[in-house]
Formats: sequence, C-alpha cells, structure tokens
Amino acid sequence: MDTMATGAFALYDICNVSGTQFQLCRHGTSTVETFSSAGTAVSILFVPATGLTNGYIVSNTGWPNGTVLTWGDSNGGIGWLSDAPISANGNPTNDGNNQNSLILKVDIPTSAAPGDYTISIVDCTTDSTGGTCGGLSDTLTFTITVTALVHPSDANEPTSFPSIPGLSKWVSYMTSNGGGGGGGDWCDGATGVTNPTNQLMNIGIDRDVEFYDGGLNYWRVATYLNMPGWKLCTANIQQQTGHGNAASGGGGLAISNNGRINGYDLFPVGFEVNAAQDPRSISSLQYLAGTMNGPITSQGVAWPVLGCHPRDAYLRENSYGLDLIMTLDRMGLTPIDPPGTSAANTWKVRRQRCVDEIIGSLSAYLESEKRFDENQYFISGLALDCIIHWWQATKDPRVPMVVKASLDQYYSNYNTSTHIAMWNPEPIGPRCLNVANWYVSAVDDHCRDNTSSTNTQLHNLFGHAFAWYWRISGDDTYRTEGDEVFSHALDTIADKGKVWSQMYRYSFNYVAWRQGWLSPEKSIQ
Repeated sequence: MDTMATGAFALYDICNVSGTQFQLCRHGTSTVETFSSAGTAVSILFVPATGLTNGYIVSNTGWPNGTVLTWGDSNGGIGWLSDAPISANGNPTNDGNNQNSLILKVDIPTSAAPGDYTISIVDCTTDSTGGTCGGLSDTLTFTITVTALVHPSDANEPTSFPSIPGLSKWVSYMTSNGGGGGGGDWCDGATGVTNPTNQLMNIGIDRDVEFYDGGLNYWRVATYLNMPGWKLCTANIQQQTGHGNAASGGGGLAISNNGRINGYDLFPVGFEVNAAQDPRSISSLQYLAGTMNGPITSQGVAWPVLGCHPRDAYLRENSYGLDLIMTLDRMGLTPIDPPGTSAANTWKVRRQRCVDEIIGSLSAYLESEKRFDENQYFISGLALDCIIHWWQATKDPRVPMVVKASLDQYYSNYNTSTHIAMWNPEPIGPRCLNVANWYVSAVDDHCRDNTSSTNTQLHNLFGHAFAWYWRISGDDTYRTEGDEVFSHALDTIADKGKVWSQMYRYSFNYVAWRQGWLSPEKSIQ
C-alpha cells in the first residue's frame, strides 16, 4: 500500500495479521503507523486469499453521450505503455495479476452539454458480465464538469503597448558582471568560458547556468542586443550538454548517457538554435528523443519516449518532454514509427497524450476536489509555456481557458504589499510538506509562502503567460498584473547561474509579446 505526499511515496506493508485484523507498518520495518481521518476517501485494495488476481472494469457509466473512453496499461504508473487488454467478456483488465495500473483517457465531444456529470466505475476481481460484479468489487464515484470552450477573437487584441516597468533593469542584468549575479558572472561573452568551467560537475544539484537552458538564454541575449559574441556561451554550453568538449572533461551529458538523462535536465531548445552553428546539436536532440537511428527506441528520456507520465508530480518532466517532441517537429526531425508500432504509441499519439496529461494536471490544480499530488507555481509556469507553443501550432481551444484560470489563481495569491508571488498555494498537509519525515528528507515546499524574498527569483518562470493572454484576449487586467510580476522579478539577485537562467528562460517572450513586436502566435526560439 502506498500514499502520496508532495509527490513522494510513503510505502506501507500489511503486518501483524491476526484473523481478520491487521496493521500497517512502515515499509521494510516493524514500526506500526497510526492514522487519523480528516475526511472520506475511496481505496481500492484487492488481496484475495489465493494470491494476486486480475482486475476488470465491469461498469463505467455517467459520461456525456458520444464520449470515447480508452483504457491504458501504465505498468505501475510510469506511462502509457499500451492500450489495456480487453477480456473475453469485453472488460478492460490489468492482466498483470493486479500489478499494472489501469489509466483512463476520456475524449468528450464538443457537442456535450455543459454541466456536471456523475461518473461511476466498478472494478471487479472477476470477468463479469451485465455491468455487475460476481466477485470482490469497489465502486469509484466522482463528478466531472463539462465547460464550453470559446475560441478567442483576433478582434480583441490590444492596439497600444505602454512602456514596461522594470525593463531597463532586465536589459542591463542580461550581461552585467562584477558579482551581482548578472549574465556576465556566469559566462564570459568574449570567450564563451562558463563559471564554473565544467557545467556538468553539478548535474543533479542543478545550480549552474546550463540549467533552464542557459545556452538558449545566451543565444537570446546575443540576438536581442545584437552582440554575437554571446553565442560563444551557447556553443560551449550546448557542447557540454550534448557531445562534450574539453571543458566538460571530454564527455557530454546527452551522448555519454545515450540520451537517458533525468527528465528535469532536459532542455532541447538550446540545441535547436545552436544547430545553426554546430550541426552536432541535431544528433544530441535525436539521442535525447530516443530517435538516433530513425525510429523511436527505448533509449532517450523516458517522458517523450513513453508519451508523458499520468501523474502531476511529473508535470515539469512532462513539459520538457513535450518541448522536445515539438522541437523535433519544428526542425523537420519527426521520427519514423517502427514497423509494428501500436496505434497507442505512434509519435503523433504520444504527442497528443503529453498535451492531454499536461492540460489535465493544470486543470486539476484549479478544481476544488484537489485530485493532485503537489502544486508549485513555477512548475506550472513551465507547463504554460509548452501548451502555449502547442496552441500556436494547433489553436487548441483548451489552452486559453486553462491559462486564464491558472493566471487568476496565481495572482489571487500574489502578495501585492511585498511584491512577492506565492511558491505553493497549498497549506501544510498531504500536498505540501515543510518538515522532513521518515520517507522524505530535507523538505521545505514553501507551503502558502508569499513572503520569502527569494520567491521573486521564480517570477519570470510564470509571468510570461500574462503577456500572452493579454495579447489574445485584450483584457488589460492581465497586462497590469503581468507588469507587476515582471517588474519585481529581479528584486533578489541571482546567487547561482541557474537562477540567472530561470530569470531569462521565458521572459524574452514576455517582453516581445508585451511590446507588441511579436505575435502571440509565435514565440522566440
């Protein structure tokens, strides 16, 4: 048995069994855990006396007419490996003796009437017929709300673009040096030498300027200021994170690991822009996507290879995975689906599944039911960026709706007195921890913290979406709120290269959209 808290698993073993009574012990120990209930919940737990058994979905009702339901096999929750098997009686089943998790993809038609729908799903230990269970069962009941989607009108776009408060500081900090944390402190624009020289020495600690796509950020600095020398920083960083160079000790992050790197270290767009001056960046991208030999393979970063993770605890990794997928598509490097690829795992389907997972996670943060693991606004900002790119390619009408609601929640928790955004809107509890415990060490999730001055260093990971939504909606509320967030993003200087990078990763788009010289249908790459 496991429970979730702030994205971490707390594992428990059934112990001290006596007749029909048992206790729960912390996994691998004899320490008995005592629980108290703060409400109600549904738990599905099959432990048949004869051993493990398959589970079958024998009833799934309440959805709007025309809804398409697709069950998937997540192999324990790591991703959509394939569509779930269908039993002899037509029931979706987790045929791994209850070891594989079933996940459900729901496609509700645009013709569905808006409103609330009560859903009922019956899980059964036997392959029963007629919608009833002939064995042990659990019934999961919950409510969904269908909302009508509205496409924004081009007629609403703003026609005037007032000056941006704080812009001059943002410009000067791009290249300043001397210990104030500006761009010149983390890379020398004349030589391309980074600080520290080896950008891979702290991989996993994630403190250096390569993190948050530092190579891309210096490319943008070079372009914005018309100072090409800063592209030397891009070249060096992308070499170290790709094929390697002398500064990284010869080996590069992507190639040395055959593309299998941590999902939170995946920054593809720097390789995209650097390909113009170093074609090896293309093969670095292909290694990361598991497409080096053309077809998709099991190598590469797990999230794009599997089509993203179904849990919101991996929203950051899912967002970077979708970034990689769309980067390859933009570059004309969309891979070939190998012969025999199932319909559930083509490149196109994986891409759509990533989008759906990301929009689903962001939507969960906005609902009162709180069906999520954790909610950190800066991670939501990464997700908003990638679904804005998706909207630019597809005009998916879900995107503006989710972006607007996310902005509204973010600013409702913004401290206008101290000009500090909230880190995590959840109170101390199962979705936000502020102290270490037996299954998570060194935790401080900044539960409802909008007073710590360092929170401003995260402003520009989220604030870009204000300018984008203002441009497509014409609602001036989002311009003024975005300017408030942007103008205080540099109130606390960068104490490490990573922080400088996060200040600039998305803020070029904020400035471009906000000043009006870039259409909201495009982003700066």
